[in-house]
Amino acid sequence: MRTTLKLFSGYALGTLALGYAVYAGHSVGADPTEKALNVLLCVGGGVFGWIAGMLLTPFEDERSDFSRVGGALLTFVTGYLLAKVDPLLNAQLQAGGAAPGLMIRSLLFAVSFGVGALFVFVGRRYWRDQPARPLDAAAASQ
Repeated sequence: MRTTLKLFSGYALGTLALGYAVYAGHSVGADPTEKALNVLLCVGGGVFGWIAGMLLTPFEDERSDFSRVGGALLTFVTGYLLAKVDPLLNAQLQAGGAAPGLMIRSLLFAVSFGVGALFVFVGRRYWRDQPARPLDAAAASQ
């Protein structure tokens, strides 16, 4: 019972954090295009976090598939991100320092990614349906 309360509390706090990230993303932009980009970064971060959470907690029958797909995906994503982030940061530093917009968007993505990953990780790890034990099945049939 206490574990369920802790899980619900964690999900409630995560929902608040994600909701605030979407609200902040929508309220920060100067025009509708920037606001939409900020909200889409939150959605994209949540989706990528969802994928990461599933790759971190595979079920037994998914383990071999996830290890193969996860390794290839991790290699691609890290290579792509490192290739794209370095020129972006260099351009920002040459323009006179880090732009607040870049920092805000990075945080929006990071918060959404973290909440998405934690929601799936916790759900798959702690709310997984447990198979019935033989004694429980025998007691239920009587």
